[in-house]
Amino acid sequence: MTYDFRDERIKVFPAGLCRAVVRRLLDNPSQVARVMDLYGDYRGPDVEQQRLKNKREVVDMFQVHDIVASNAFGPEPGTPSAGLWILASYINHSCLPNSEKEYIGDLMVVRATQHMPAGEEITYAYDLSSDYDARLETLMRTWGFRCDCKLCVAEKEDSAAVRKKRRELEREANALVEKGEAGRLAAVKAKRLVREIEGTFNEERYRGLPRMALMRIQKWIVEAGKR
Repeated sequence: MTYDFRDERIKVFPAGLCRAVVRRLLDNPSQVARVMDLYGDYRGPDVEQQRLKNKREVVDMFQVHDIVASNAFGPEPGTPSAGLWILASYINHSCLPNSEKEYIGDLMVVRATQHMPAGEEITYAYDLSSDYDARLETLMRTWGFRCDCKLCVAEKEDSAAVRKKRRELEREANALVEKGEAGRLAAVKAKRLVREIEGTFNEERYRGLPRMALMRIQKWIVEAGKR
């Protein structure tokens, strides 16, 4: 963990990955410029002048730390493993993404989830939380920005009381799904929860937008109906 005096936050970062990236760059100087071009707030001494003076590539470890903290990915949520994929690091976030990531070992595969006309920007979700407040906090803490996609604009207009009620109903719905019960009573309860969650969304404001709090319980209802 590090304490970042720039925003006065304690942050967790993959220290092992930072060391691995530095070693890889020292062994492969041709990759230094590609990695150092990735987003990061830290700018240290003029490494170009140092490079010319020393006649070799210079790797600023503090800059690598900042780049890794802002661009590294974990293949599975909650796992300690992480990697730095240079090309994928340029893909911006959207809560309404048009692609998703999959992994085959250390190979990242980015798949389109909808038709994309030529020239359309590729985006994916940095945070998949269905709760607006949780996404807002994570995006600001980890990447330092506030999302202004259509979904976030719509959710921002909800009152704190409405968002709290939606969270409570979603937790109840998720508990029902995780309990794994089947049968008529479970189905009736699930449909009631769907109606109550739907009631927290303004029809006009959310027209054409995904209602993320409903996705898991609706999927369960469909699968339960097939059994």
